[in-house]
Amino acid sequence: MTVRPTGLCVLMALSCAAFADAESGSAETRCDRSYLLSDPDRAIEPGVLVEASGEVPAHCRVRGVIDGTIRFEVTMPVDGWRGRMMFHAVGGSAGRIGDTTSLLEDGFAMASTDAGHEGNAPDANAFFRDRLAVINYGYRAVHLSTVAAKEIIGAFYGEDNRHAYIWGCSNGGRAVLNALLRYPADYDGAVAGAPATDQMRELLPWSVATARLQRANPLTPESLALLEANSRNRCDLLDGLEDGVIGLPKACTTDMLRLEDLRCEEGRTAGCLTAGQIETARAIYDGISDGSGRTVSPGVVPGGEGDGDWMLWVTGNPGFMGASASEASTPIVEHLLHRDPGFRLDEFDVVQDRQALAEAGVAVDLPPGDFSAFESRGGKLIVYQGWSDFPLRPQLLLDYLDAAEDLTGGPETMAGFHRLYMVPGMLHCAGGPGAWAADYVRPIVDWVEEDRAPGEIVAAQPGITNWFEASAAGAGSADWYDAVMRAGAEKAEQEGARRFTRPLCPSPQYATYDGSGDPDDAASFACTVDDPAKVSFASKAWFDMARSVIQTFAAENPTLNLKMNEVFTDVPARLDPGPDGKVAYVMEFRNGEADLWLEELPASEVDIKVVGRWAAVLPAALYVVDEDSPRSVATYRKIGQRNLESGDVVVEISPDFQGSGGNELHNRLATRTRP
Repeated sequence: MTVRPTGLCVLMALSCAAFADAESGSAETRCDRSYLLSDPDRAIEPGVLVEASGEVPAHCRVRGVIDGTIRFEVTMPVDGWRGRMMFHAVGGSAGRIGDTTSLLEDGFAMASTDAGHEGNAPDANAFFRDRLAVINYGYRAVHLSTVAAKEIIGAFYGEDNRHAYIWGCSNGGRAVLNALLRYPADYDGAVAGAPATDQMRELLPWSVATARLQRANPLTPESLALLEANSRNRCDLLDGLEDGVIGLPKACTTDMLRLEDLRCEEGRTAGCLTAGQIETARAIYDGISDGSGRTVSPGVVPGGEGDGDWMLWVTGNPGFMGASASEASTPIVEHLLHRDPGFRLDEFDVVQDRQALAEAGVAVDLPPGDFSAFESRGGKLIVYQGWSDFPLRPQLLLDYLDAAEDLTGGPETMAGFHRLYMVPGMLHCAGGPGAWAADYVRPIVDWVEEDRAPGEIVAAQPGITNWFEASAAGAGSADWYDAVMRAGAEKAEQEGARRFTRPLCPSPQYATYDGSGDPDDAASFACTVDDPAKVSFASKAWFDMARSVIQTFAAENPTLNLKMNEVFTDVPARLDPGPDGKVAYVMEFRNGEADLWLEELPASEVDIKVVGRWAAVLPAALYVVDEDSPRSVATYRKIGQRNLESGDVVVEISPDFQGSGGNELHNRLATRTRP
């Protein structure tokens, strides 16, 4: 057996000999002698043999400190090691050692670091005033702790680690990607959850903006519940399944939410929003714009507003951390920019001053995403992101990965080592109304060690929607799937919480319901991808498409005689409506021929006239009816009935019109339509 000449062994032959003797000794002896790997830059304590407890097997625990500030911990199962290491990169502002036990029973050694600072100080974020501390937090602590962990593991087992993995969510996800970009040889496989790609440049201005909005026109827990119900009511059926989850989140725009409908009428104070609260909510959904109206920072995707993420970042939770996370984050801006003698936090401009934050936090924010070096070594990467993530807003990650694809060699190269899973109804790292709990560890291991690339991953709604409950259930551990599923099962048994499964699809695919199966079973869904030929509903291109479709349909159905006028109101500006916000068209079939043109006619001049809000009509326009499925037909009818009952759609039919055509023409248009 060869002892690697590391650290102190180079200087002290006696210590080397002692470690060589220890390697052939008992687990307790080998664990204790870990301190012999200390050197002038790092102090390593004698390891402690920890007895088995519950599901955590007996293991050796070693702690150390690098440069006097970077604390780290390594754990190694006494029996059953499979040559693997999992490093847990901690979320938030770090300042604590992460999970080092949850995967020991699966044969992993584990390691983590506090990223170089203590997190329990009166101002846990004051380390941002120290440039070296920021560098340690940004990337250096994870790298140096990884190097130390590998040496300790190799010394304890007498053989090198065969496969190194890293996992983290939020800041931890950012640290994962930073590690792959800066030190591509450190890991073979990585799982990055909700990575904060631009933590300094994006998250901090967003926190400042949110805190200011809340101070001016505060939302309340009651208003968050109202916003969630509104989002669900407006957008749940966009995917054709009313299940409490917004399955097509990108289609659920602020226009569709119709926030003005929630405004309190005079004398009413409950079950509605004030004008100021509507302004706050709209700004959160829309994002940050510059003086010209150009969006410089995306907003929050609707859904899950009452499940904890908004409470954490907007209203605050007295039982968790008191002030909102947005308020708690704003002092970081002052810490980073304190060297500017003219800086005042109350004068910070969330548009103009973001570049100053990017420069001060350059060690934290991700560099351009060129993963070529990691890919060329055979590394594999899984990224997952909740669509309803309040602080990180998924469009930021999508934009970063789009740019990374170009830098790394194009879509084929990226697909060879990377998978992205976008999770409908998932909040920041955990919780939400969707199927957010999934095991990403086993797929990354299979990909690295067996070359089995992951496809769809079955995720579950464990019975826990609230972010705070999900976090308390163990969502911050590396093996969090098993932990939250156990907690969810208990809640379902005690409280009847709903549980269901869904497939998570590699982006850009998404799950679509088959129209007839059990909607709580992932087997009733399939992964699909949008046809690039689809066009936006009620756009100029849509009318061109519709004209072609109806002309073909008319030739196939020469007996169809119909003149219909549809008028859409409150049409989004991106679709170029008229000055009154309307788009209207006439569709006419006569004797095997058809035409379509833009015009609004009186009801007396057509067989059918439909006037409806664009946002209300959209779910029906997207829905493909399966006439062989009673559930599908009933859903389509429900969409229409709801619109009629709410007054969002008004239909006038000539008494002379007999009707024909069924759902076939509708389906031909729906299959070519996107939001």
